Amino acid sequence: MAKTKWQEQMGLNENTVTVMLYAPEVRAKRWLKDAKTQGKSRSEYVQELASAGEELFKQDTEPINYSATDDAEKLRARIKSLELQLIQERQRNAQLNVTLEGLTDEMILECLTSKKFTDIDIIIQTIINQHFGAMIIQPVMAALYRLAEQGQVEYSRRINGWRLIA
Repeated sequence: MAKTKWQEQMGLNENTVTVMLYAPEVRAKRWLKDAKTQGKSRSEYVQELASAGEELFKQDTEPINYSATDDAEKLRARIKSLELQLIQERQRNAQLNVTLEGLTDEMILECLTSKKFTDIDIIIQTIINQHFGAMIIQPVMAALYRLAEQGQVEYSRRINGWRLIA
């Protein structure tokens, strides 16, 4: 099959076809913005999204052949591992017992490791990460999963992040 005029103008091969896609304006703008940050056209970016989506869809819809004995053993081992993690995390949280009222001068001084000036946002972020992060990660994760069940947010394994569902 010979190239059509538009395929020649666009520098595309004869196997390329047009696919119409109707999307909310907000999503189309986000795709364009994301594409530009990756140095791609929106068309290239949307093709990659579609391919990634196909792969995830296949993973989610392919039948899984379970070997009951093997899976049961794996699940038991995983449960034991998670129970141990939970016990360790509870012990660590019990040892923290740090509240905002318990903020110490030493915590602040740990953030100022050199003679250079440090922005307050960096100081706050460092204190949160080092001293309060363990206290808030479980409640935040629980809230995210609850919101996902309610259809308000979603998680992407590919990006490893959460987002608001529009």
